[in-house]
Amino acid sequence: MAKLLIDDSEFYVLDEPTNHLDIDTIEWLEKLLTEGSKTILMVTHDRYFLDNVCNEILEIDRGKIIPYVGNYAYYLERKAEQNASDDATFQKTLICFEKSLSGCAASLRHAAPNPNQE
Repeated sequence: MAKLLIDDSEFYVLDEPTNHLDIDTIEWLEKLLTEGSKTILMVTHDRYFLDNVCNEILEIDRGKIIPYVGNYAYYLERKAEQNASDDATFQKTLICFEKSLSGCAASLRHAAPNPNQE
């Protein structure tokens, strides 16, 4: 990783970059990665590092790429809002579907012949 960082690349692929680093080294890495214009593809569980390093998050969800311009905290807020909106839309669709089904069932009951009648 040291050689990669010294070469001053424009594109970095990092897998858990803060593992086994002390606080001073993490802060140095944050500074290095936020200087200039870099693209970083990163896997990490370090939310604080993500918050300090990232200014755009690209989420891949069900085959779509969804951009979020902001840090990780911003992404979490927008994602929660989107999930709440999706849930509300789903509930409305479900209610509409249930009403439609109950209307169809009522129509079928009235249209079906009664076997007790001749």
